[in-house]
Amino acid sequence: MTSHKKHDTIRKQGEAIYTLCVIDMQPTWYASQPIVYNVIDEIEQAKQKQCAIVLVKMLSEGSIDVRILEATQGYNKIAQVGKRYSDGSTGVKRAIIKHNFPKACLRVCGVNTDECVADTVKGIATTWPKSKIEIAREACNSNYKVSDTKLFKLCGENKNVVIIRRKK
Repeated sequence: MTSHKKHDTIRKQGEAIYTLCVIDMQPTWYASQPIVYNVIDEIEQAKQKQCAIVLVKMLSEGSIDVRILEATQGYNKIAQVGKRYSDGSTGVKRAIIKHNFPKACLRVCGVNTDECVADTVKGIATTWPKSKIEIAREACNSNYKVSDTKLFKLCGENKNVVIIRRKK
């Protein structure tokens, strides 16, 4: 039995498996529009599994996309944080600690893959090296094509970072 399955088996009723971090899904970021429904799919999966969700937004770029807010409306395991720079890891970590969200496994999606997503992942991976961090590739986007190899390098090549793709 893998450790992940074992964790699923022993977790308490209502305990979240992972924390989903949604980065900068704001209409002012052009790259967010093509993936908005993939991000909503990630949110729906997290809600079905009773996972925690942290919405991160760049303070200078306005509000989070209304479709994302509608997808999370009424959900009780959620926090919203703002940031001034590309690395949102400080806000994510504070929200996780404040709300007692799980930090053993985080799943990250949003924009821009080569900046805010990578910087946030690197920030979390560096300070929480025992946390597994999954990057939901189909729910990430950028104005530039970013290969998985380049993304892994941008995330600091941390061994606790995994790029995942949906099974087809």
